[in-house]
Amino acid sequence: MDIAQNPNHYPELSQEEALSLLEQGKIIEERYIPKITLGISQPQEIAKTVKISHKIYIRNSCIGQLNFHACDFYEEIKFENVRFEGPVLLGNQRHNQGDHASEEVIPANNFADAVIFEQCHFQKMVDLTRSRFQSFVLLQECQFHGAVFIYKAEFAKHLSFLQSHFQKRFLLENSEIQSNLNLSKTHLHGSLCIEESKLGSLSMQSVIAEDKVSIVQVYIHAYWHLPNAKFVQNFFCKNLSLQEELEAKNSHFCEKNRWEKLRCQQRANFSKTLFEKATNFQDCWFGEELNMDNICAKSSFYLQATKVEGAFHLRGAEVYGAVSFKESRLHRDALLNETFFSKKAEFRFLEISGRASFSSVTFHQEANFYRAKFLGSTFFLGTRFQDVTFVNTTFGDQAFFSFDKNTLEERNRQNMSNKHEVPLMFVSTFEGKADFTNALFYQKTIFENIFFQEFVRFKNTYFAEEISFQNSCFSKGADFQGVYCAMELDFTNALFQDYVNFDSANINRRLNLTNAVIQQGISFYHAIIDVVVVEKHQIQNQLIYEGKVPGKEHFLNYTKCKDEYLILKESYQQRGKFLEDDWAYYRYRLNDRRSTTRKAWQSLFGRQIREAVVTPQTKEQEYDAALRDILKQVKKVEKKRNQIQKKLQQVQQPETPKSEKHQEYLNSEEYKQNQEKKIKQLQEQLQALEEDYKRINENRQKVQAIIEMDKQRIRALKSVQEKPFTKLQALWQLLATLWWLVVEWGTGYGVKPFRIGFVALGCILLYTGIYLIPPYEQKNVIETFFFSAFVFVTEVVDHPVAHMGGVMELAVLSEAFLGLFLMTLFVGTYTRKIIR
Repeated sequence: MDIAQNPNHYPELSQEEALSLLEQGKIIEERYIPKITLGISQPQEIAKTVKISHKIYIRNSCIGQLNFHACDFYEEIKFENVRFEGPVLLGNQRHNQGDHASEEVIPANNFADAVIFEQCHFQKMVDLTRSRFQSFVLLQECQFHGAVFIYKAEFAKHLSFLQSHFQKRFLLENSEIQSNLNLSKTHLHGSLCIEESKLGSLSMQSVIAEDKVSIVQVYIHAYWHLPNAKFVQNFFCKNLSLQEELEAKNSHFCEKNRWEKLRCQQRANFSKTLFEKATNFQDCWFGEELNMDNICAKSSFYLQATKVEGAFHLRGAEVYGAVSFKESRLHRDALLNETFFSKKAEFRFLEISGRASFSSVTFHQEANFYRAKFLGSTFFLGTRFQDVTFVNTTFGDQAFFSFDKNTLEERNRQNMSNKHEVPLMFVSTFEGKADFTNALFYQKTIFENIFFQEFVRFKNTYFAEEISFQNSCFSKGADFQGVYCAMELDFTNALFQDYVNFDSANINRRLNLTNAVIQQGISFYHAIIDVVVVEKHQIQNQLIYEGKVPGKEHFLNYTKCKDEYLILKESYQQRGKFLEDDWAYYRYRLNDRRSTTRKAWQSLFGRQIREAVVTPQTKEQEYDAALRDILKQVKKVEKKRNQIQKKLQQVQQPETPKSEKHQEYLNSEEYKQNQEKKIKQLQEQLQALEEDYKRINENRQKVQAIIEMDKQRIRALKSVQEKPFTKLQALWQLLATLWWLVVEWGTGYGVKPFRIGFVALGCILLYTGIYLIPPYEQKNVIETFFFSAFVFVTEVVDHPVAHMGGVMELAVLSEAFLGLFLMTLFVGTYTRKIIR
């Protein structure tokens, strides 16, 4: 720009001379005009408009002040390379130049043709209040050193500030621009505020805004473009309605930016945008695609309660602060591939109706998917988790935390990649704890080759179709308690390095533990399983309730253990594994006897029954924790209440004047009003705290009542479960135990027939000793042994001992009876074992 900084460089031209030249259609050039005023200048004048039918063209000049009031301009107005020393008023006069200044009752300006300011300098305010522009308005490459106000103005075509600089505030309020508002390549040193206006479109390409930007309650009929823009201070957008696309690619937000209740009918593009401070999209709506690929958020990033009707893209993004997608609704595909989340990521109550892809995503800290809904296919291929929560999460379609081997083989066979793909390229990694409690999987789910480095919980999880954990590793234990599986639960070649719990599981097909390695115990008490596919050597001495796992002897519970062996017996029987069936049955009877014996001893000596199912200590700890939380809330409210009461007392006490001016201020109405306002605010805060305190106490009473009821329930359950035998019942059970010990040792409960042979040999030797007792005179031990064997096997009685009468005859008769019984028992059990 070539405008002289000193107006004395130009010959001075009076207003009358300038208007005369303009009426003649001449161009004013290189002149200094102290003031140009057209139309009504005083409010007391009659409200009427002045018609200006000639063209106004001034260039390379300097104007002190420019005032247009109540004028109708029928020709073009153009200022080129002009410096304005005073305010430029193209609208009504106002008493104040503030945001909401009072308006004078003066007709508005009406511009029928174009209004152009090219390469102009505005040293003071520019005001376009209540003007009507029938053609375009162009302020191109201008310098605004004062504020710019556009209030209740109407623009039939576009308004352009292309490549302009604003040193102070820019305000557009209650105005209507039917075409484009162009702020492209502008540099805003002051704040930008667009409020309660209607725009045809908004262009902010390459804008640099160094102060706050606020866009509130704006309706844009077409698009909003702000690619490559830079916002140095806070950016705030609220209640914006956009009928077409939003383009914000490659933009830069240096401070906090908040998008609240944004409504965009078409595509929104924030790809490759840099967010240096907190970013919040709250309660927004996007009618089509929302693209945030490759964004970089160096602070927190929130997309809460937002709805996206089209696809959502967040691929290759980097978020270094906390992230939250709480209560958002994504009605089509959501692609977050290769995104990096440095801090905690919240996806609570998120709902994705289409395909959801979190492949190759890195969660550097905790990820929370509590009550999220994935209604389409879900992919976590190659995803890296720390602590992750999928509690109450719904997977409506297939869920892949890895590819199965068949898929990878097919991909390699069809050469779908440049080189053969290794299975571990598509495997999720769980480096922290994983919680899938109450999760719902309605379709096929793949967890093959997964390495769980910490404890993983699938408690009460629902699997409606195939679920595969083949070749997976559980380093710190796994909890599948209460899991429901409608089909096979496959752990082929899995490694359990710590305790795995299947208690109360409901598996309608198979629990497949083929070649699985169990190192620190397994349990499936009260489980309903059609078939458990496991070999004896895999599970022997690994049942946690048997008390044989090193370091976990405190889990010993014979009642639970016998229930597990009964499940194993039924499974082995269905699979035709009769040797393992006999082994499981023997262990079942053994633990049944031990459970009864223990209860009898404890009943006899009045000790606590250790076989009880209920564990009230855990419940009591939960109750104590709940009450502690409520007491913390009570103390917090009491502390706040005491603080506000002290403040209220201080405000109500009269202040001591420090000077005469201070005394005058204390006696003024302003001070009294301020004090009343403070007292009212503190009283309202105190009243709100009293209501909170009352509500918390009511909750505490309710919780205490519920706890008391539950304690009564637990006591009732314990009284039934721990009900001991009477003294007579306990003695009878102990006597019965002696008999079952003989049966157990002698026959293995009918599954170890060769033990009967050892019992038979023992009986023969016992009776051999009896037959050697006097008065039998012949002391030939070998002959007596053969006699005892013949009696036991064939009931031979042709021997002197058989005719001695008395006790010896009774001995021979009893041995013959035992021989008949034991031989029949041996033949029956052995035949059963061989025939099967």
